[in-house]
Amino acid sequence: MGRPLTEHEQRDLLWVARSNSRDHLLILLGLETGLRLGELVALRVGDVKGQSEVTVPNIKGGGVAQVPLTLLAQTTIHCYLFPTRLAIFGDGDHSRCGPQCRIQRGLHPLAPLAPLFLSRGGGRRGQKGGGPLSARAAQSRLSFWKRKIGLGEDITFHSLRHSFLARVWGKAADIHGVQAAARHKQPMVTASHYTYSQPPTPVELQRLVESSSLGDVI
Repeated sequence: MGRPLTEHEQRDLLWVARSNSRDHLLILLGLETGLRLGELVALRVGDVKGQSEVTVPNIKGGGVAQVPLTLLAQTTIHCYLFPTRLAIFGDGDHSRCGPQCRIQRGLHPLAPLAPLFLSRGGGRRGQKGGGPLSARAAQSRLSFWKRKIGLGEDITFHSLRHSFLARVWGKAADIHGVQAAARHKQPMVTASHYTYSQPPTPVELQRLVESSSLGDVI
């Protein structure tokens, strides 16, 4: 299943992949939305272009789900589709799109049904291709970038989803908030896989109990 990445590892992964705008966006959306690999490679331009959320089939919970797109995700999508726009990278700095995203617009068709992530050669004039990036190819690209920064086999594509949910847990520390972000039907599924708290140490337990005391009330 893969472990979550540390915040430092997430930033390093985004930084090293910045030279390939497609891979950079693929990894960033995994980290910013918690979408599963199959959901990511199935995205179409119309699903995300100008949107603040994306509608995806809810594989585990049934029906469909609305997944919020963060401002960072929206800005990076726009830069990917319109390379002359400003990009906001993971460090929060505003940087003008460099050569990596100054690609002919034909590589990123703006037709609503066009795949957001194209296979190699997809969309270039005079070249074959243009189909959606496969899940296997996406996994291969993640493996390529993770090796660049020395990450091991314990990092898989599902690690991006884990990392997203770990950050949600860190902010909410609430099982129902993480359940909603994970799009699980039952909270027990979320609790068994995606809660990242550790048992308190004796000192922490003492402080917790003390902070819950009626001492200030009586």
